Amino acid sequence: MSDKDSKNRVNRRKVLRGVATASAAAAIGSASTQSAAAAPDVPEDTEIDTLSGSKKDTTISSALSDPEVKKIRNSYLEEGWKVRKNQASAWRTTTDGQEYLSVSIPVDTGEKGRGKTDQSAAQSTAYILWSSDEELPAAGHYYPNGSSLDSSNRSDDVELVTTTVENGVVTTERSELSSDEVTTQSITCYCTGSLDLECVAKVALAAGVASDPCKACYVDPTKVSCLACASALILAGWSLTDCCSDCWKCCDVTYPWGCSEYC
Repeated sequence: MSDKDSKNRVNRRKVLRGVATASAAAAIGSASTQSAAAAPDVPEDTEIDTLSGSKKDTTISSALSDPEVKKIRNSYLEEGWKVRKNQASAWRTTTDGQEYLSVSIPVDTGEKGRGKTDQSAAQSTAYILWSSDEELPAAGHYYPNGSSLDSSNRSDDVELVTTTVENGVVTTERSELSSDEVTTQSITCYCTGSLDLECVAKVALAAGVASDPCKACYVDPTKVSCLACASALILAGWSLTDCCSDCWKCCDVTYPWGCSEYC
């Protein structure tokens, strides 16, 4: 069986025709920190396919041999963390007649989420993202308290430590997103349950080659551009149900009776 025949299409994402007609906007933090994004002009035939078999193995090997990935991986190894190559995922994005490959490599931090005292404490999570698109740099994400943000819990927050390579030097940046800081305006989509920022980052990585909002956000999914990316993709016909524990609700606050749910 060929790679084409054997690749897993269960998680296939395809842009639907004639849907990208609305705009999306989201704001995080203070009123001065605002960003609006129109639904992306994604080619109708854009597809994301989950890879398997030899094509998956080859793609993951390409990611691990990337100089930036090597530096990020080594910085994680210095922390005593373990890179789980055998648990990595790979995708093929086809858009405008071009193919791009992307990879997510999980990293075992060996610790539970910090700052959580109850039995439902989130597992700390880390991973490395890579794309064959030279415009998309490799990035490492580490969530000390887990990557899930509960929209119903105003005291909930997600802390993210992003690792990238700039001019050959490994750099880290710490950022945070709180449920209480997320507001909506204009036409936007938001998760009515728990939003998984790890999932959003991976979708943004694969979709970034066809969508500027996603290309700008996948390195740090706590930024406003990542919520704009998720909103824009949903309104453009993409399925992001895996990233939300409940439903995505898209509303125009000027005309609230125009809300739609995507579950």
